[in-house]
Amino acid sequence: MKEWVADFGGVIVTEDFHDVLHLDGKTSIISTVTTVYDVGCFFGAIASMRLGEKLARKKSILWGTIIMSIGAILPIAAYGVPQMIVGRIVAGIGNGINTATAPMWQGETSQAKWRGKLVAIELIMCIAGYSLSTWMTFAFSFLSGPVTWRFPLPFQFVFILIIFGTVSWLPESPRWLIAHQYPDEARVILADSEGLDINDPYVVTQHTTITAAVQYERENSIPWSQLLRGRTEHQRGTGAIRRLLLRAGSQAMQQLAEINVTSDYLTTLLIESVGPSNRLARLPTACNSISYLLSGIFAIPNIERFGRRQILMICSLGQGLLINRNPDATSANRRTRYIECELDIMDAQDKADAVHMEIVAEGKA
Repeated sequence: MKEWVADFGGVIVTEDFHDVLHLDGKTSIISTVTTVYDVGCFFGAIASMRLGEKLARKKSILWGTIIMSIGAILPIAAYGVPQMIVGRIVAGIGNGINTATAPMWQGETSQAKWRGKLVAIELIMCIAGYSLSTWMTFAFSFLSGPVTWRFPLPFQFVFILIIFGTVSWLPESPRWLIAHQYPDEARVILADSEGLDINDPYVVTQHTTITAAVQYERENSIPWSQLLRGRTEHQRGTGAIRRLLLRAGSQAMQQLAEINVTSDYLTTLLIESVGPSNRLARLPTACNSISYLLSGIFAIPNIERFGRRQILMICSLGQGLLINRNPDATSANRRTRYIECELDIMDAQDKADAVHMEIVAEGKA
């Protein structure tokens, strides 16, 4: 669902969208409408740091989805840029809450042997949503009028209804339950997740371990400022800064490798740089999403087999080599330039996707 909301590339090239919002030639406004969604995601993720502990994981997801619903309604009914911008920001806030909460909730309620694969599957589902949205906007490019962009946008409510219909009966995080004085409920969930009796030694050990970890965090908690400066009580160092820079730096480098350009602006780039028609430019964008999806599936069987670090380094090397193999911009044959450009973008994004899979899994498995 989050990738469906994020994918705006098929909308910003729609003729009726430009006419309704008076965006012809206003590239800075178009880019603002597109990027404010990411700003909302950032603040939503920051807000989830406190909301997640106060509301619990399930309620955080539900509230994030409610906020996303409000943010989704505004662009659907938009007849002006301000309404579209507000809707994108609100939707981003809801998505930020969900994006920061869902992997944590999944890791806390799943078996250790499944966590890596589940994180990979979660991201593949995001890519599947992106792929579906690109093919839908391509299909609607054969039509004309408001339906070409006003129908694909509300289609996300299909996924919103699925979330509302399923989250309520999913288990709460055992760690959150223990931290908030619900030890019996936590033990039942631990037993159910392992398929064991609540008095089984393994369940008791897991419960005791989580309880001890929660208690240790309470007794040894320090301000963020001291943690980031490495000033812990025992001065032994937990590598917090190094791990933070590794995770955040890897994510930043992924964005600097222009993965969002290929997601949000690939159609625009092809139209402006290569010169195909609006409809023809949408087709390789949709095909690229399939390549994007298939490359991500590589992580599922191999994430536990080869480990995070090895796959991360191999895929980073492959991405670096491919992204520097630029298409022949001097080619006189426009079709040749078009094919070369598309193949390079597909190759680079495939590698970026594989890297992203391992980055997220690295912190969860």
